[in-house]
Amino acid sequence: MGDRTVVWRFTREVYKPSTRDLLDLSIVGRNLREDGLNQEFVMGKLYPEMSIKEIQAATTGFSPRVVQTDMASLNSLLQFYSMALSMPGSDPNIPLAIELGIVDLIQTGMQTLRKELSYGSRTYTPAELESTPNNLSEYLSGAIGSGSQPTPTQSTGATIPIPTGNA
Repeated sequence: MGDRTVVWRFTREVYKPSTRDLLDLSIVGRNLREDGLNQEFVMGKLYPEMSIKEIQAATTGFSPRVVQTDMASLNSLLQFYSMALSMPGSDPNIPLAIELGIVDLIQTGMQTLRKELSYGSRTYTPAELESTPNNLSEYLSGAIGSGSQPTPTQSTGATIPIPTGNA
C-alpha cells in the first residue's frame, strides 16, 4: 500500500470550553507574559489551533502591562546603578556597579523593552539609502532649509550622530 503519512492540525476541543476555562486560560497567559515568556510562545499555548504565521499576524501591538513592568524594572536598575557607582567594590578603585555587571542587566532590559515595543511594527526602509544624513545637523539643515533658526551645530558647536540601525 505504500508509505502513508497523516498530517493533521488541531482545530478545536471536542467540548466547548466554559467561561471559567477561558478566564483561567487568560490568567495563565497573562502570568506567563509577566514572567518574561515570549509573546508568540504564550499565544501558541493559548491558541493551539493557530499557526505561527497567524500568531505573528495577530501580534500587532505591544502589551501595555508588560511594557510598564519593563520600564519600571529599568528605572529601578538605573537608580541602583547610580547608587552603586558611588559605592566602592572589593577593589577601592573600581565601583561596585562595575563588579556586579549592572550595565549588562540594563542592556538586557533595553533589548527586552525594544522587542516588546516592536511587536507587529512595520519595518521602515528609506527609498534612497545614499541620501540619509550622517548627523543631526545635516538632517535639520535639509528639513529646515536655509531658515534663520540656528541648528545644533551653530549653537553648541557639536554634531550628534544619527543611528543607522546597522550597528
